[in-house]
Amino acid sequence: NGYIVTAFDMAESGLEKGRMLAEKNGTYVNFYKADINDFELQDNYDIIFCSGVFHYMKPEKRTEVVEKLKKHTNSGGLHVINVFVEKPFIKNLEKEHSHLWKSGELFMHYHDWKIPWKNLCLIVTVEEWHINIVWM
Repeated sequence: NGYIVTAFDMAESGLEKGRMLAEKNGTYVNFYKADINDFELQDNYDIIFCSGVFHYMKPEKRTEVVEKLKKHTNSGGLHVINVFVEKPFIKNLEKEHSHLWKSGELFMHYHDWKIPWKNLCLIVTVEEWHINIVWM
C-alpha cells in the first residue's frame, strides 16, 4: 500500500482482529498492545487516526495525551478522531471504563492548530451514542 502503518489497541482481541484484516487485505501493519492513558509514542506520524479510543481516556489525561499526539505528528500531518459525547437526546450507553466527552471539548484541544477552512469538509454522523467528525 506504500504506507508504514502502526496500530495500537489495549485489547488482545482488537489486535487479533487487526492482524486478520491486514492479512486478508495483503498489507503489513506493526501492531502493539498499549493503553492510551500511559503509552509513550516513539515515532512521528503523518496521520493519527483514533476511532473508538478516546472515550477510554481518563478525563484528567486528555490534555496530556492530545498534546503528545500533536507532538508526534509530522508538519502538515493530520488527526482524524471521533469521540463519544454526552447528548441529552441520545440514550446514555456508557460502557464500563469509558468516559464520555462534552460537545466541542475535543475542538478546544486543537485551538492552536491551523485548519485550512477553505479546504475543509466536515462530515458529522450520529451513530447511537457518539458523533463522528472528520475533517478532509
